[in-house]
Order: sequence, then C-alpha cells, then structure tokens
Amino acid sequence: MFDKKSRVVNISTLISEDAVVNGNISLSESIKIDGKVTGGVLTTGDVIIGENSVVTGNISGNNVIISGRVNGDISALGRISLMKDSYVAGDISYSALEIDDSAKFTGNCTLVAAPAEAEDEEDKAE
Repeated sequence: MFDKKSRVVNISTLISEDAVVNGNISLSESIKIDGKVTGGVLTTGDVIIGENSVVTGNISGNNVIISGRVNGDISALGRISLMKDSYVAGDISYSALEIDDSAKFTGNCTLVAAPAEAEDEEDKAE
C-alpha cells in the first residue's frame, strides 16, 4: 500500500538489477523494477522504477514512482512521482503529480479525476 508521507509500498514482485525482461508484465500487486524491461507494465498495484532501471514501454498502475528511465507513456489512478535525476519520455496521466527539480520529462501531462472525485462529479450531474 502507498503511504504519501513515508512512501512505503508493500512490494510483491521484484525485478532485480541484473534481470532483463523482454515482454509485457501484467499483475495485480505492486512491483519494483531495478533491472531492464522492454515491454509494458500493467498492474492495479503500485509501480516503483529504481534508480538504475530502464523501462521501454507503457506503465499503468495505481501510484507510480520513477527514479530511473522510462521511454513510454505512464498512467496512474493516483500519484506519479518523478524523483531526483529520473528521466521520462512519454505522455503521463495522473490525479496527482510530483516532479523533483532535477527530474527530466518530455511529453504531455493529463490530469484525471481520482476515482472518488469522479464519482462525486457524476453524483452532482444527476
């Protein structure tokens, strides 16, 4: 689970620094990637991209923390955090965004309503 204050995430899957994955990854829990992935990452849990990692493909998760390099689009139901010295080339969609001063980002940003906010908007429309 993601805790905004302490950034604690229970990780069920770890791709280590020396691992290379070619192909899409689909899971329902949180994942931390410290290696190289060529392919998409799709989860309903959180995604953490470590400092020395490289992901070439789209990422979709609940909250996404980037400390490494991503070449692809990122979609989060919650928060996207681009940490110190991270690099992202791709479009991002999120309900909350945090970008460190030394992070590099090339692409478009789209703010989407958080699930609870979307339900509130639908209730107001009725």
